Amino acid sequence: MHAAVARAVVGYSAKDPVPAKARRQAHLDAIFRGHGRAPAASTVLAATDQKGNELYGAVVLDAPFYATLAVQDPERARALAQLHRVVAGLFVADAYRGDGLGTYLLCEIAAGHALERGARYLDGFVDDRNGSADFYRTAGLTVMAHNTGLPSRRPSLTALEHHQELDGHWFYLDLWATYVDRMRCKECAGELTFVPDDLGGDLRCPRTRVDEVGRLVHDVRPAPGGQP
Repeated sequence: MHAAVARAVVGYSAKDPVPAKARRQAHLDAIFRGHGRAPAASTVLAATDQKGNELYGAVVLDAPFYATLAVQDPERARALAQLHRVVAGLFVADAYRGDGLGTYLLCEIAAGHALERGARYLDGFVDDRNGSADFYRTAGLTVMAHNTGLPSRRPSLTALEHHQELDGHWFYLDLWATYVDRMRCKECAGELTFVPDDLGGDLRCPRTRVDEVGRLVHDVRPAPGGQP
């Protein structure tokens, strides 16, 4: 699978994927020890025929880990690993291109997988040599200016600088803003509203309010219309 992605995506390396994944998983397990279960270091989501004999396409999602940040600010390192998934590789076999499979892999399969595991963002970088920045724009993702990193976004508020040796575009998909209709309040299981702002916005339950001392609390009173 990794070799197939490497053949299709310039800049993706299939060298020693299993040992590399094991090392990153060990690092993630270490910073999450005592703070719940660490996310999977890397996940391959593939589209195949019913028997699994023919590969149509695949997307590789990684949980980010930054060694320096893990030492300096382990809480923020955990937030990045939990709330972000990096699109490390995405490809569609030549025979199946042009039919929307790439968009489906990214915006349904990858997005759904990330949402189910508590992530908020899909982040990634497209090398100029792949020539596919327009694909991400058309799919509805936010594509940054050429050779510009990712902005600081809620809730981790950690910007990602661009490495000068790379040429291309960073991109991201805010899953909360895009799929708010698929999410429910943890307190009452009611529908949520996405409230945008300059730092990425946040989800709000209509039953939340600010109390007398400025805290955001969940109101247990009946909602308008008499619903419990």
